[in-house]
Formats: sequence, C-alpha cells, structure tokens
Amino acid sequence: MSVCQTPGCESNGDAETPREALPGLRICLVCRDRLENDLLGLPKLYDDCVDVLTFDRSVKKSGEVRTEMVETLSSWAKMIVEERGVRSPNLSGIWQLSTFLLIHFDWLVRHPAAAEFAGQVAGLSRAAHAVVHPDPAGPAAGQDEAEMPAPEDVPRQHRPHVVRPDQWMLLNRKIQRAKRVTWRTPGRAA
Repeated sequence: MSVCQTPGCESNGDAETPREALPGLRICLVCRDRLENDLLGLPKLYDDCVDVLTFDRSVKKSGEVRTEMVETLSSWAKMIVEERGVRSPNLSGIWQLSTFLLIHFDWLVRHPAAAEFAGQVAGLSRAAHAVVHPDPAGPAAGQDEAEMPAPEDVPRQHRPHVVRPDQWMLLNRKIQRAKRVTWRTPGRAA
C-alpha cells in the first residue's frame, strides 16, 4: 500500500492509519481534490488580498502573500515548461499561472513532487485566507505578537499611511486599474 505523502495530510483523524495514495500517485484523493480546489481559488484570493485596505500590518503581509503566490506558481510552471517542453505562460500573472497549472494538473499530480506541490499550494491558500479573513482575536495575518513592534518604536516614515475619506474614491480607482489584466500575444511588441 502506498500512502499519501502530502505534508499535513490528515489521515482520517487517525495518525496511525495514513490515507492511501491513489493508484500511480503519491497523494490521496482528498489531497488531490483539495489541491485542485486551492489552485482554482488562488487567483481570487490573490485579488482579495488587494482589497484588504486596513492600512495596518496586514497590508505588508498582503503584498508578501501575493508575491509568494506568483513566485511559487511560477517555479512550478517553469518546471512544467522544462520537463514537458511546452510553451511558457506569462510568468507574472496569477490568473495565467493558475490556468496553466490546471491545464497540466493531471501530469502534475502524477509527478514525483506532487505531494510537495500540494503542500505548497495549501500553504499559499492558508496564508491568503489569513490575510483576507484575519483572526480578530489575534495578530494581523498570522504574525506573532513578538514580531510586531510597538507603534512608537516604528520610525515615522515607516508607519502605516492613513487615507482620508476624500481619498477613498481615488484609491479605489487606482486599485481597479492595477487589477486589470493585459493580454499580449507572444512575439509581438506591446
């Protein structure tokens, strides 16, 4: 019996009875389905992270999570391009990256690194959820209290920016412009 190798795979609530991996795969059906759902949901979470306008420490965390999403999915897309000899997608657009990985999903879940991929995508999803839906009882976006300096310890130029009510509409327009995707045909000048 081959067992699921996905980091953090819950084995039916019983640590002594690991879930069985699907035939020919290194991950179980639950982790495979979770991976597909997480991969489908990452682009929306990426966009939702932009909408986090609390202007506290979660804004910094939002940018970090978005960067990590693009970098992680990009590295997996590059692996597919190298190993399969297929054409590369736009490696900076989350929607394109997610779509590209979903197109190659069946190949990915059969790859020896499928469990690692599933674990990384699950981690990205959890991190983005923590930014978009922070725990009101705890530190912003999953940070430890010890990591957060007291407001008076932060130099003035590094303190969060405060947006006046008369600036909200302008800020919203800028965010909407930043969210637009520009499609380019490879090999043509933009």
